[in-house]
Amino acid sequence: MLLKTHRSNWLLFFSYLSAFHKAGRQNEAVKVLEQLTHNAVVENRFNDAGYYYWMLSMQCLDIGRECEEQRKEMLEKFERFQHLAELYYVYRSIQHYTDEPFSSHMPETLFNICRFLLNNLTKDVPPGISKVNTLFALAKQSRKLGAYKLARYAYEKLQELHIPSRFLESIELGSLTIRSKPFHDSEDLIEDMMCYRCSTNNPLLNNQGSVCINCRQCFIYSASSYEVLPLVQFYLEEGIRDEEALSLIDLEVPHTDEGNARGPNMVGNDMQALRIDGGLDYNEEDPFTAKMSFEVRKERTE
Repeated sequence: MLLKTHRSNWLLFFSYLSAFHKAGRQNEAVKVLEQLTHNAVVENRFNDAGYYYWMLSMQCLDIGRECEEQRKEMLEKFERFQHLAELYYVYRSIQHYTDEPFSSHMPETLFNICRFLLNNLTKDVPPGISKVNTLFALAKQSRKLGAYKLARYAYEKLQELHIPSRFLESIELGSLTIRSKPFHDSEDLIEDMMCYRCSTNNPLLNNQGSVCINCRQCFIYSASSYEVLPLVQFYLEEGIRDEEALSLIDLEVPHTDEGNARGPNMVGNDMQALRIDGGLDYNEEDPFTAKMSFEVRKERTE
């Protein structure tokens, strides 16, 4: 019966959306989606809420493409709804872990999910997302993986919040037993938080957000394990189109046998090829490193 009711609601929802699209009334379609998203959050259907927010972001993107006057506003909403969609999508895994007897996630994945969520909740907490559940899951997974310092921090933060009665005994026991553990985190976990732009080892939790504490590079996470991916964000210079940028990325590095075997071979005036059997000649400036260092200094002075 519940399945039939849920399916009929979906059919009604999509019929509303298609009707608004055919009538060219995109703003009304957004309002319908916002109401459905609010209902999903209130009913703790966080998987649906994440999907609705993603659809909202796509609707705002379509409106921004069609209407020049609303483009700036719609792009801001697009980024905000995309962020909320990811937060609710991630939080549903924590809700399943705290509310259900079994979890399909590995301890490492739950550990990464908790850290990702807390690093993105440094300012406002969206409705329905519980910091108590997130910290409780983080404390338990931190103990399993040897992040004892982080587990202590999570238990201390839990003492400052209103704890549901079902968690009270487990948290009190965990707060006592964690004192017998070493006051440091596993080295393997710390190395996983290395910034791939400046090679700085970041803390497991960062009150500045999901960015590097040194160069402010945003971390890019895997959508399955929520580990930090070895990717660095860059921006195109003015005048370079997307198609041209893709063609430049696809270019292969030219191969040459000329030059010193212990250093890079110079090809032309502004191109450099690195030999595997040697290293960089530090007497010559590496253009990528120089550009990265300049960007870091620029961000620190702003």
